[in-house]
Amino acid sequence: MRLQHRPTESHRHVSSPTPADLSAFCRETHPRLVAALGLYLGDPSVAEELAQEALVRTAVRWGRLDRPAGFAYRTAMNLARSHLRRRRAERRALDRLAHERDSVHHDPDTPTRLAVREQLRQLPPNQRGALALRYGAQLTVEETAEHLGLTPDAVRSRCKRGLAQLRLTLDTSTSASSTPQVVRDV
Repeated sequence: MRLQHRPTESHRHVSSPTPADLSAFCRETHPRLVAALGLYLGDPSVAEELAQEALVRTAVRWGRLDRPAGFAYRTAMNLARSHLRRRRAERRALDRLAHERDSVHHDPDTPTRLAVREQLRQLPPNQRGALALRYGAQLTVEETAEHLGLTPDAVRSRCKRGLAQLRLTLDTSTSASSTPQVVRDV
């Protein structure tokens, strides 16, 4: 035997619904929507918001609904499922960001690196640009030449002059044995 729900007067479709009918429907339905959504979502404040949204959507269609309570409950549950989907997507995105942030390794700025960067700033812009692309971005001579609009020989020349200047100025502050490693790490 199937149990049948006997709707109250406010749940029945009225041929010409009045604002009083809608108000009574909302007063009667709202607490039950909030309770159902609260159990489903586990968050009473979100349940309250979604219940209100479901009732607003029901009110917009009030005169065209045969079963406004059914529409309100279905709308509320659809809103709740959408909310949960968004929260899962947000969590996945945050997890991905956290993983990417953890997997990126940032070397601390050691005094040697700071000295190299300072000396790079002292180089002429054409040498600094060639060194930055060639060694900082780890581009090939040909790729660097293409990006700077130069020939590969011009890039080699600028890099050679820039490295020579860096070695000369850095030799005064570091030992000769560590200078080549420092220049490679730029």
